[in-house]
Amino acid sequence: MDKAEKKTISLVGIPFARIMEEKLASRQVIDIIGNINVPVLGGDVVEYNPGRDVSGITSALAAKLVKEILSKMVLNLYS
Repeated sequence: MDKAEKKTISLVGIPFARIMEEKLASRQVIDIIGNINVPVLGGDVVEYNPGRDVSGITSALAAKLVKEILSKMVLNLYS
């Protein structure tokens, strides 16, 4: 969640890390996951704080990222 654009998500991560890293659009992160061409054995979504996600946008993004990671893991089972 640290890599998502600040305008997309609500207050996640460490502020210093936010300053030091380049942000990616949600679509870019989803595309990166989609373009992984090696077996995916696991993944996680970290630094999501539902108490600060007043609009639900961050939870929707977190759920989408989990779905994309799980899709890659399931594809590994059948390939």
